[in-house]
Amino acid sequence: MLYLHIGTSKAGSTTIQHYLSETDTAAIGLGQLACFGRGNATRLAAATNTSNARNYWVHGRKYMTRAAFEANSVALWDELAQELAQAQCRDFVASSEYLYRHFYASPRSLKRFRDRLLDHFGDVRIILYLRDQRAWLRSFYTQTVIGPEGSTRDYAEFIGQSRQAPARWNYRAAVRMWARLFGRDRMTVIPFDRANFFRNDLIADFLSHISMDLAQQHDVTRPAGTAQNVSPDPREIEAIRQLNALSVAENALPARGLRFLARKSSGRLAPAPCLPDDHDAEILDLVSKGNAWLNKKYLAQFPVQLPVRPSSADQKRRA
Repeated sequence: MLYLHIGTSKAGSTTIQHYLSETDTAAIGLGQLACFGRGNATRLAAATNTSNARNYWVHGRKYMTRAAFEANSVALWDELAQELAQAQCRDFVASSEYLYRHFYASPRSLKRFRDRLLDHFGDVRIILYLRDQRAWLRSFYTQTVIGPEGSTRDYAEFIGQSRQAPARWNYRAAVRMWARLFGRDRMTVIPFDRANFFRNDLIADFLSHISMDLAQQHDVTRPAGTAQNVSPDPREIEAIRQLNALSVAENALPARGLRFLARKSSGRLAPAPCLPDDHDAEILDLVSKGNAWLNKKYLAQFPVQLPVRPSSADQKRRA
């Protein structure tokens, strides 16, 4: 059996992967595979061999050469067979948020991937956390500015472009595809909110979808350490965006140095409001229909579900 956490990004993946990398999961009956990558199963994600994966690993982030990417997509499966033959565990766990994004709108590639996994593990259970798209888009925008992309777009432009990129917000399409290929009974979908988590703890909740006994044993008081990503101050985001533009316009080393210092200054300024919410209604227009379907089909038992546009009756009651 393989328990496969597929993301999405910005929904606790770093915390889960930090836990897996720092924990002897074999001691609790959950093997991790060196050929996948401990903690974050990056090699497994790259081995999906989709165009999305190739664009990310080879052309976008340049983490792999094209030759290395192609070699990994073959070698990983041979290494997996050898590793499983020597493994002491019967159940395994792996996590990579890249899997969600690499397979988006690629059902034939996902079917080949599923068949390979079933050949090796016999059964696969999918765990997927979904974050409110309004918060998810704000977080992703922040990453595009302060991360390697060094984006110069303001938030309004980012939202406008996101309308044409359904992989960022159309959860229903992805869930339907994975459920159709792996089976709805093997698909666990959780809205990312502390109120929905077992014992109000993400790791305990993650373990509960594998084994309730493991979840009960987990110490929820253990410090998170480096497991959490801290969002920078919105004024810092804007300062870095301006420095990104200066770096692009003038190819200026001083601007790049200032950008580095701005990134390091997170938390030193007085608290400031979050990114503007003036595009939230626009986002709800995009996601409400799909979210309503997910809430009904998969998420009815959760106290906090995915957001939908208020009905006219709700709006009248609030007025």
